[in-house]
Amino acid sequence: MSTVMLEPLRFTRTTAVAQQLPILKGLTTNTLPRNSRPLSCQNPSLPLKLPTPPPPSSVSSNSSDSEEDTYIQKNHAYIRQVHLSTMSALATVEPTSAKAPVLTAGDISPAVMMDFENAALDFFVSKSVPAKKQVTMIIPGIKDLRIRDWISAEHTRLINLPFSEFMSKMRSNYLHQDWEDQIRNQILTSTLVSSKVSFWNWSQQLLKLNCLLRGTASVFDDAALRNHLEAHLDEELRM
Repeated sequence: MSTVMLEPLRFTRTTAVAQQLPILKGLTTNTLPRNSRPLSCQNPSLPLKLPTPPPPSSVSSNSSDSEEDTYIQKNHAYIRQVHLSTMSALATVEPTSAKAPVLTAGDISPAVMMDFENAALDFFVSKSVPAKKQVTMIIPGIKDLRIRDWISAEHTRLINLPFSEFMSKMRSNYLHQDWEDQIRNQILTSTLVSSKVSFWNWSQQLLKLNCLLRGTASVFDDAALRNHLEAHLDEELRM
């Protein structure tokens, strides 16, 4: 008895339609754009290719705004992590009469240092803080980690200093090395004509600059400041 070899049934769209298979319900052939076809339409013998992460952008090593791109492969995907270099902001003072003024983290200018000292003195008066506790009361308001580390390292010595001496050390440690020379130079080179303001406004500007030097050897006394004002008047006020 001869054996009949049957050709295996090939599953095609024609046979599927003829058999009214549910899998083809609602199927529209060749209506999907090429880029939107499902991955199952691709050749199954080829491995699935993940998108290659773009190369890190070329940034000069001297740039202060350097961006560091890191790609972490996880669950067959790339997650981009961007780390921006932290730029130091300028410190500010948040005065309050209810508690010690706050000196925020950041670079401190001579003007901000003076604002902090004045706010602290106002706080001492409003709360009747005795001199021996003034430094201790003002420390919680200092938020810059560099200054707090310095205070932690020398805590016992610093809290026993008079407040004026504590501020002197703050200026010495955390202001620019030649800040006194810069302020003195601003005063000495300032004239009424170059300022282009009224005599009153010009004199107030110089007084404010001189206040920044308070408590240092560079401060101008009243006589020196008066001589500078008289020497740099315009011709109309000299008459």
